[in-house]
Amino acid sequence: MIQKFFNVGRRSFLAGLAASTALPLVAMPGRALAQEPRAGGTLRTPAWPAPSILNSAISTAGPETFIGPKFFDGLLGYDFGMVPKPSLATSWEMSEDGKRVTFNLREGVKWHDGADFTSHDVAFTFLQVLKVMHGRGRTTFGGLLDVETPDPLTAIFVLERAEPGDDARPRQPRKPDPARPYL
Repeated sequence: MIQKFFNVGRRSFLAGLAASTALPLVAMPGRALAQEPRAGGTLRTPAWPAPSILNSAISTAGPETFIGPKFFDGLLGYDFGMVPKPSLATSWEMSEDGKRVTFNLREGVKWHDGADFTSHDVAFTFLQVLKVMHGRGRTTFGGLLDVETPDPLTAIFVLERAEPGDDARPRQPRKPDPARPYL
């Protein structure tokens, strides 16, 4: 008798699978349909394993690099196709020789304690934290010689040499190539 109970044919299995898939759609039809987007709310997402620290500037572990950007903004963000877009820097420009990048910082940004975010914070973060403490910092920022701070809202990156890909002009996203879907 027990053997017959577990003996399920292909048609019975597929019918059960279809029914179990369709049941949530029938039980909650409003949720299955697209809803109008609305601002606000809370997004909960798992991070496993749990991060040991919340500052991705000093860690290269997976959970920290996943969660860190939710807490800290960078000078730039990136749109689709890795096209740079403003974040803490409202604009940026590169010198003709490609060895200096000037970032104009967003005004009115505050730290958690109410102190103003300034170009001195940018210099400290890149020269003392990322370049020294981050696991890939020495390599990634090896060509960064200095960060000049002529005023509180201007940070000038001084590079040893022009780096490949250092192009201050906005780039267009790469069009998908069906022959090379993973590139």
